[in-house]
Amino acid sequence: MVPTFNVLAVVDLDCRFIFVCSGRPGCLHDYTVLQQALVQYRTHFPHPPQDKFYLVDAAYGNMPGFLGPYRNTRYHLQHFRQGNMPNTMEELFNYRHAQLRCTVERAFGQLKNKFRILKSIPNYGLITSNRIIVACMAVHNFIKDNGGDRGGDWTEASIQAGNNTVGIELDLPDLMEEAGNEADQVDMDGLRDIIAVGMASE
Repeated sequence: MVPTFNVLAVVDLDCRFIFVCSGRPGCLHDYTVLQQALVQYRTHFPHPPQDKFYLVDAAYGNMPGFLGPYRNTRYHLQHFRQGNMPNTMEELFNYRHAQLRCTVERAFGQLKNKFRILKSIPNYGLITSNRIIVACMAVHNFIKDNGGDRGGDWTEASIQAGNNTVGIELDLPDLMEEAGNEADQVDMDGLRDIIAVGMASE
């Protein structure tokens, strides 16, 4: 049996990889991998600014700087297809959260489409595999930074996934001002509720 390992990545809205932690055992929970990365790379981890946050899936849960969807509520985009649109503020939040979080899936889709070697990673040792992954992400970013993603087969994954993605503009500082203008004192569950109410009242 080939051992598996986790790849934790932070992706920006341009599908660039801005942080990667690769090589943790595949049996570890996603939340544990994130916590270990925050400790091991505490001086290098790109924490979001105080009034910003990363969108994460439900496996990570909410914590300062990381905002997940509502649990036990419809989330994945396929749950909202065929006219089955959000009915509650929690579903609306999850719907828009999922639309934005598709960027992560798009980034990995583009990466695998560019670098076919990633499909045979298990054939290599852990150290070599980690180096290959990080190198592919670095080259992926270089290509994006230099306009190389504007044509050719490399963008196929982006085009396929892009139909389900809609940009959402949200004036977070204004919403946080409603919470008392003390961003660091607003827990992420409360912040999520504030954002959800703001979305529902648009």
